[in-house]
Amino acid sequence: MRVEIIPNHVWADIEHPTFDTDSQPASLILPISFNHIFNDRYTAFTLRLRLELKFSKIKVGSQILHLELPPGMRNKKYDIEFLLLPELSQFIESERERSSLEDITWVLKIEGKIRYRYTSGGFAGENPINISCEFKTPITEWKKVLGLIDYQLILLPHGLVDELETLRKKWGFGR
Repeated sequence: MRVEIIPNHVWADIEHPTFDTDSQPASLILPISFNHIFNDRYTAFTLRLRLELKFSKIKVGSQILHLELPPGMRNKKYDIEFLLLPELSQFIESERERSSLEDITWVLKIEGKIRYRYTSGGFAGENPINISCEFKTPITEWKKVLGLIDYQLILLPHGLVDELETLRKKWGFGR
């Protein structure tokens, strides 16, 4: 998704987030590239990135980002990481289940300022930025985060299944 800050001059390319489930806790990785094509000026980004869940306004995490791009066609890529602690993952799952949703919609809010200065050092201008982007995570990807992808069917007595179902709901585990 391309976010135009100054059309055809300054923009951010935001890729679809991925999960890193190899490390614990799992994390949501959001690749963002910041770009500008000024030949005569520097562009400085000072941004706050907040990640929320659309269906419940749960704030997942926040990051502050400062970077400066020198003159010429420039690109700087960042992988913004939001940790999904087990307690947070269970809370998200219980909210998702309570809302009767399958997929999860993440909302990324970016706000801050972009400042420009000429190569000679003089101030060239400033633009505020305040945007929101939405991304969907399919339920199959979310189940990887919860560790629900590698399981097999077993037969249990009916009474034990009822007890397990009660515990599952109490602990906040999803389907």
